[in-house]
Amino acid sequence: MVSVPKTNPIPQLSIVVPVFGDSAAFGATLVSVLENQPSCSEVIVAHDGSYDDPFDLADEVRLVESQASTFGSLVGSASHQARGRFVHVLGGGLLATEGWTDSAVQMFDHFDTAAVSPLIQSRGTGELIAAGWKNRLGRLMEPSLSVPKEDQYSSRTVGAYLPASFWRRDVLRSLQDSFDGDDLLETSLVYHYLLRKAGWRTELAAGSRLQSDSGF
Repeated sequence: MVSVPKTNPIPQLSIVVPVFGDSAAFGATLVSVLENQPSCSEVIVAHDGSYDDPFDLADEVRLVESQASTFGSLVGSASHQARGRFVHVLGGGLLATEGWTDSAVQMFDHFDTAAVSPLIQSRGTGELIAAGWKNRLGRLMEPSLSVPKEDQYSSRTVGAYLPASFWRRDVLRSLQDSFDGDDLLETSLVYHYLLRKAGWRTELAAGSRLQSDSGF
């Protein structure tokens, strides 16, 4: 008798790549995810009905259609169909790297961590573009360029940009049901405020690294 290994059909992580904005940037992001896809994960392509899967990837990704075309709505539709316990949102133009999800998912071992921000670096130079964001005097949501040691946890005041973020699935669903804005920065700010008000925290995963060709 052939022994069949037992596998868990339910993924731990759902990686959501919305079809939004520049199609070339979306394509580059999706390719980077598929090339570096971690085990125990699923990839969800969220779209407004206009995506026709030109590369015939239906066997590799789940296609989720939204009735609205805003970034937040696409993420919301995907989060409500995500099977993973955690959801990673990755906007077009941000490139996944090998092992980029590992340290981010580990952050959720802390019971009060609802969201995690990865680092965003320049693809060409490696220069740090953003380590989440912080509100400063006279300026909201300024990209943070301060990276703590990997064995230290960041403060509750770090914020996660929605297009580059990891979430507890149920928390993300709740946030999207509470607020669905058109502006990405506004949505990221409101989500952060609602999290803090509810007693959740957002962490920075210094070992989770995304790359960008054109800033963020």
